[in-house]
Amino acid sequence: MLSTQEAADLLRVSRPTLVKMLEDGLLSYEQPGVHRRVARSAIDDFLAHRRSRRAKALDELAETHGSSAPDEIVSTR
Repeated sequence: MLSTQEAADLLRVSRPTLVKMLEDGLLSYEQPGVHRRVARSAIDDFLAHRRSRRAKALDELAETHGSSAPDEIVSTR
């Protein structure tokens, strides 16, 4: 089990952002007393899900342009 700061560090977000993610239900956590605790497996699952969503979005973006799109050089000056 990780503290909120440890979990935030792994996700590369601020601790308040992580707390908002927890409250929004994006990550599961336990609160045995005053402090929240996040399981490492919850972090790993979240990261895996985020990677798959990104890969799917990139695949969809690639499909919209297709291989028939001409390569163009754009002059900026």
